[in-house]
Amino acid sequence: MTTLDTKKLVVRQDVYVVSSNDLLFCQGKVVKITPEGVEVQDDYGGLLHFDCKGKGLDRLRDGTYENGAYYINDFG
Repeated sequence: MTTLDTKKLVVRQDVYVVSSNDLLFCQGKVVKITPEGVEVQDDYGGLLHFDCKGKGLDRLRDGTYENGAYYINDFG
């Protein structure tokens, strides 16, 4: 999985969130940018946190779920 430099993102930008095994994805919108990364509101109303390389920081702060770590993908 390639990483994404979140410094290139802007608030209200549409992004895709993808699991590392590529089985799950959803659209989201950047709602906050911090020195540590970004927050993304997904289509389902959830708020997801990502580090400065676009890796998820939710679920025990390591971004892992049953389908692997979540990442921001810029193919959108």
